[in-house]
Amino acid sequence: AYKHYRVYVSTGSKTDVRLTATTLSGRVALYASDTVERPNATLTTWEGEGSELQISHTDPSLARCVRNSYQCVVFVSVAAVGSESTFTITANLAVKDSGFSVDAPPSLARNYEFSTASFGASLP
Repeated sequence: AYKHYRVYVSTGSKTDVRLTATTLSGRVALYASDTVERPNATLTTWEGEGSELQISHTDPSLARCVRNSYQCVVFVSVAAVGSESTFTITANLAVKDSGFSVDAPPSLARNYEFSTASFGASLP
């Protein structure tokens, strides 16, 4: 049996996503997708290693999802492996940037990266 969830990623293009299922009984498998609302073992974008699934901000599918939508939706499914299971699930979003973020107006809302300025020759 599967349980289905959604994770909303609206923190910008440098956000890593980590999903963790803490099992209270039984074993679970994690599946996630940005295009399939109910991912499973045969139809998924990302598959977890045991009870953890990590998606790097450099992953092409996640990067596309975040780039194409102000609020990227990652659909998550937790499957019981073998028999019934009970679990808790946690999603962590880790922003890998300089810490400068604009929240409003929506047209400018995103994380901005600091960089070194280059100067030309001094003026006369």
